[in-house]
Amino acid sequence: MKTYKKTHTLKAAHDSHLKKIKANGGTVLSDDGKTITYGFPTTSINKKYTHFAVRKSTNKIATGWDYTGYDSEDLNSDKRHYFFDDLADLDIDKKDVSILTKAALSKKGINPFDEKNWGN
Repeated sequence: MKTYKKTHTLKAAHDSHLKKIKANGGTVLSDDGKTITYGFPTTSINKKYTHFAVRKSTNKIATGWDYTGYDSEDLNSDKRHYFFDDLADLDIDKKDVSILTKAALSKKGINPFDEKNWGN
């Protein structure tokens, strides 16, 4: 799996690679050197995912992120950087999804690691 550095000023070629990684699964390094894993489940779901975009219309998970070690205040204070830019890259309207943690999904009775809970 290739690893790319995520920055706010990616060149067009890197943007293209990053979009493919986000759409097909992969890992990038954030500006602060922490690893972020993106992707849709294929044969297995990344058990390290901590946050999920859940479609409001279907309650299905659209994508997930591994933000292990990130401070929740940082994630909440810059949702555009951590979530919304990624959703836009995946052609997902941020108004159509809720960003939920693994714990929040469990409270709703949704197992984020069950493939039947993923989809459009």
